[in-house]
Amino acid sequence: MLPEHLHAIWRLPPGDADYPLRWSLIKAGFLRRLVKGEHIRTSRQAKRERGI
Repeated sequence: MLPEHLHAIWRLPPGDADYPLRWSLIKAGFLRRLVKGEHIRTSRQAKRERGI
């Protein structure tokens, strides 16, 4: 599970400062590996959240 709040210190490759893209890729990869089919409330669907 991904926490709601996380502190991290990262060393990105030289010339790469695209932190938002990297974090987005981590979250997307995690969510793709979850089993689909759980019930998702309308409020979560509107925020593009899964009902884990």
